[in-house]
Amino acid sequence: MKRYTLCLLAFLSVSVFGSCAKIVSQAQAEEPPLRITSKNRGEFTTLFDLSARGSSKNSYFKRGLSAVCRSDSSERVVFGIKRHLTFFPFYSAAASRRTLDVLTTKGASRKELTLARILVREGRDGASACKAAKSEAQLASASPLANVPPPSLSPSLPEDDRLIPTLAPSLSLPNLVSPAPFAVKPIPAKSTWESHMITFGRMACDTIFQRDLSTDELLTATYYDGAAVFYQVKDYTHDTSWNRCAERALHIYRDLYVIPNSAKVPGYWNFSQGDVEHFLRTGDQLSRTTALNLSRSAAFTPDQTPLTWSKNAAYSREVAYAILSYLGAERLGEPRRPRLNLLVAQALSHLDQWQRGDASYMRPFMVGITMEALISYYEVTRDDLVLQAISRTLDWLWDRAWLPRNNAFMFTDRKTSTGGTEPAPDLNLIIAPAYAWAYHHTGEPRFLERGDRIFAGGVQGAWLNNTKQFHQSYLWSFRYIKYREQLPLR
Repeated sequence: MKRYTLCLLAFLSVSVFGSCAKIVSQAQAEEPPLRITSKNRGEFTTLFDLSARGSSKNSYFKRGLSAVCRSDSSERVVFGIKRHLTFFPFYSAAASRRTLDVLTTKGASRKELTLARILVREGRDGASACKAAKSEAQLASASPLANVPPPSLSPSLPEDDRLIPTLAPSLSLPNLVSPAPFAVKPIPAKSTWESHMITFGRMACDTIFQRDLSTDELLTATYYDGAAVFYQVKDYTHDTSWNRCAERALHIYRDLYVIPNSAKVPGYWNFSQGDVEHFLRTGDQLSRTTALNLSRSAAFTPDQTPLTWSKNAAYSREVAYAILSYLGAERLGEPRRPRLNLLVAQALSHLDQWQRGDASYMRPFMVGITMEALISYYEVTRDDLVLQAISRTLDWLWDRAWLPRNNAFMFTDRKTSTGGTEPAPDLNLIIAPAYAWAYHHTGEPRFLERGDRIFAGGVQGAWLNNTKQFHQSYLWSFRYIKYREQLPLR
């Protein structure tokens, strides 16, 4: 550890006192602020990991620092670090301008300004961000893979998300991202997942532009946060035409539903990620306000709501979406609410209720939604209790509800009036990301093997002609690709 500390100090001191060559007016002319794009995102992945997320407890940080100190150009090490963070959030124009104000007088280069924006947004002060950005920019240019890109109304909705027995066609599509590191096994059915994303994504987009649909029908066609889904498709394909689909979905949900109802929507209709992304990408204050209002006014989000109301696992979705809305508000600069930790504790208790058999029934996709919320919480807190709880839940869920002959989970673990133990591959991709995440953090082969079976079963068996099924399959499955194509941390 001492060796790493000394190397880090030496590493960050490179060219700290070097002068910058850019003129202030040139940097100020860079409005709108620089964005991380498909062309420059790859070279910043390593830098972001080594700086904003690096710590002595992060094995990627230790690997990267070791490589720097030994002048080790091992492709596996460097590429593994580069792929640690595939998708960057797009930061607000205000944060970028604040960083510019700090750094333009220092004359930082274009690359250094972009890096420093990231660091400032992650909590660095302007001076240390400029120093770190300068030395890290030199590291990126020296890396043998520096230029390799990464993969880059009051409606109700039935819980019946079961399979409709029609298989989607498999279409060919060129590889959209760089190949995974050679140490990572290929993802089964990934090419089919990509082709379905394009084919059925276009169908979903066309649906929300139909003029003969009622407002309720249009709103139902956005369920599972259609705007957030389309933005992720845009990021993955680097095709900006998907922005049009995202903005249409956002208009339907935000302007025709959330705003007219003062954001007092049912807990299972609390989808704020699309609004958060829209603001971070465009600076639209209406989207920011809407996302914050959802985090304060949607059912189960107000601080005065008794926790006893959502104690039962039957309200797991409502709690999970409330957690995600709180975290979305934090991305917009809001302080952490004390209620967040209380809801996280309640979500963990929902996992326990299912495993103890205390709940009246268990639906794996609802377990998956709860795990997604807890994973999002873990990513900003690194709470080991979450990792332990999810790892236990994944083993239990596999033993309890996986149907190997169907490559799918049961819809429900018992017969109910709204569905029984029939296979539901449509819902696999809500659950699969948690297995890839657990493998990434633990290195346990069973999570990799099971995750791949779940993912492939969901891709090959899902019926995606309906927009709801498309959105539920793609809202979180990009995370599966992200975690799955990273080297495990342990």
